[in-house]
Amino acid sequence: MIFWLLFLLNFMFSQFDFESPIKQAKINDNNLDEISGIDFSVKHNIMWCHLDSGGDNKIFGLNEKGETVCVLNLVGVSNRDWEDISYGRIDEKYYIFVGEVGDNNSQYSSKFIYYFEEPDELKEEIDIEEINKIEFEFPEKNHDCEAIMFDPVSLDLILISKRETNEKVYRITYPYNNEELIVAEYMTELKIGNSESMLSWVTGSDISDDGRFIIIKNYTNVYFWERGENLYQSISKNGFDVLNYIQAQEPQGEAICWNSETSGFYTVSEEIFGIEAYLHYFKMIDYSSIEEKKRGDSIDVNDLDLIFYDLMGNEIQRKDLENYFNKMMFCKEKSSGKIIKLIRHSN
Repeated sequence: MIFWLLFLLNFMFSQFDFESPIKQAKINDNNLDEISGIDFSVKHNIMWCHLDSGGDNKIFGLNEKGETVCVLNLVGVSNRDWEDISYGRIDEKYYIFVGEVGDNNSQYSSKFIYYFEEPDELKEEIDIEEINKIEFEFPEKNHDCEAIMFDPVSLDLILISKRETNEKVYRITYPYNNEELIVAEYMTELKIGNSESMLSWVTGSDISDDGRFIIIKNYTNVYFWERGENLYQSISKNGFDVLNYIQAQEPQGEAICWNSETSGFYTVSEEIFGIEAYLHYFKMIDYSSIEEKKRGDSIDVNDLDLIFYDLMGNEIQRKDLENYFNKMMFCKEKSSGKIIKLIRHSN
């Protein structure tokens, strides 16, 4: 019994969780009614975002008050269907990546990622003329895609398909080929998509600036992973479901990003049904000091400072825990009263 419980806690329990969302700010710019992608600038401590398909060829810089402080005009580039934005450092320079990757009707044989060096100084409006372009195609078919990520470890660009039974993950390896059409490399599948439910289609993603954490969202959920030795093996497993995301009540949330300190993440929704768009912040909680993270049969179950609950809030007696194997439940640390989530895990 002791061995089983410790196995359960070490593999089901996430060391990290997130507080309830803070409604950080209303998006004040009336032009930003369909924000489709967002990412955080380490250099300027703002968030770069863009509009959905058919919007202006502009990148908007938002501060944490939801105010537009800078607009980047991408000269010579149109917004066919921009769906996500990413950000990262290469050779001591910071770059912004814009994903021209949307394809609702699977009609575009090739997609594009535009990338350019982030300006050193900000002003109200800046024309960006030196823009690199990666043209690529998916290996099997013309996938729709709404999520791209820059990996600060490998410097690769990662793409996640949409409208799949199991969303597929691809990569474009660094150094990037800007000269000819390339084929994105298939890497793995996710376990969070379902083609029969559009609410589970992936709409945004981000890797933290230190490369340690990954977040991927659909319309109703946010999923979290801590990176293992292999990024793709990590995200092919069931993610930690950030249950607090539902409290943000976003009608069509398509944008998500870590902050620069990796102490939390931001989300923002498109405006729809007359519901205004707000920037929400989810602060990370680190439970690494909690007793039950230790391994070993020397720990007695009864010594753990935890009370267990099912999803209805009913306390689970320790003698009944064995009946909850592979099921979702909560627990509370007795001494502090902190609520901790245990999630269903499978390899």
